[in-house]
Amino acid sequence: MVAPMLILMSGSLQAQSKEYLVKAVLIEKFTKYTTWPKAHVNKQKEFTIGVYGDNPFGNALNQLFINQQVHNMPVKIVRAKSFKDLSDCQLILYCQKQT
Repeated sequence: MVAPMLILMSGSLQAQSKEYLVKAVLIEKFTKYTTWPKAHVNKQKEFTIGVYGDNPFGNALNQLFINQQVHNMPVKIVRAKSFKDLSDCQLILYCQKQT
């Protein structure tokens, strides 16, 4: 009885990881097609995306943005443990566990 449960759970995990891969792609498109304030963007050397809370994306964001640029800036993904860590972020993803 344990084996079928493990198979069902792994299928659920695969579906969840696909869901967050799709969400990561949407975030990537959002960064490309959003007009960011020029005064703020011109001050930055990199486009920083902050992930606060429980990170459901795994490595999907890192893999997606590894060779990408947003407005001619490399992308940096920051895993924030406090709000202080988010001060230099252009985009903040607030992630909360779903129960």
